[in-house]
Amino acid sequence: MRDVAWLYDLYTADEAFVTSSFSRVHPVAEVDGRLLPCPGPLTTRFRAELAALVEREGEPVG
Repeated sequence: MRDVAWLYDLYTADEAFVTSSFSRVHPVAEVDGRLLPCPGPLTTRFRAELAALVEREGEPVG
């Protein structure tokens, strides 16, 4: 049941994003053929805040 609830949440989401150390915050445009707003307002905000943090604090190398 947990997987079904998770899929329902994903299918009905206002927006979705994934994070990684390489792409940082990346919007998800489509899930199983269902289009999502891309990028959504939270994704845009998180990307901007992370970019400002990296600019301010620097990015560790190595």
